[in-house]
Amino acid sequence: MFFSKTEEIKGLVTEHTEAVMACFNMYEESMQGIFSNCKESELKTYSTKLGALESEADKVRHQIIRRLLEGGMIMDSRKSLMRVIEGVDDVANKTEDVIREIYIQNMVIPKSLHNSLNEINEVTKKQLTILIKVIRKVVHKYKIKDTLEMIHSIEMLESEVDVIEDKTIKELFKTDLSLAEKMQLKKIINLVGSMSDTIENISDLVEIIMMARKV
Repeated sequence: MFFSKTEEIKGLVTEHTEAVMACFNMYEESMQGIFSNCKESELKTYSTKLGALESEADKVRHQIIRRLLEGGMIMDSRKSLMRVIEGVDDVANKTEDVIREIYIQNMVIPKSLHNSLNEINEVTKKQLTILIKVIRKVVHKYKIKDTLEMIHSIEMLESEVDVIEDKTIKELFKTDLSLAEKMQLKKIINLVGSMSDTIENISDLVEIIMMARKV
């Protein structure tokens, strides 16, 4: 019984990470639509689709939590894995938040910010891709040296995002936009950048799980 629950949890973790990546892919598609000056109705469609994908990820998250509470995996691993899954799910939440904020506030993203936001998204996707591989390794089998190297690469990419984010905000405040517009756009830039911070924080949790097992 314990073994079957553990295997079910592993399968659900894979399903959840796939759902989160689907959210990020839809988020990227939505951002490209926004940069192409899509119609308000199209933006609403993007927001609706992303909301549906996030809900699917959330459903799987709830399934994982229920299975973990029922058993399967040792107690310490269950607690730590719950925190990791909650963190990954937060990435999906943030993708939805960005598009929803842009849609609700009827925001226009200046062309001067497009490249920088694309850069942040590209680096963040690299982080998320690596993190998903790390999480799947940790619930299955892994070599600690290789996995730690992957975690280190996530940290390095997070630093890269910080540099791009700071540069983008600095350039934003050099523009002739009103202060209200600058603050509105700064909030979006920070929200986009926060996905990278979340991913790096999750990788720290995964590293703690690995070190606890090693002791």
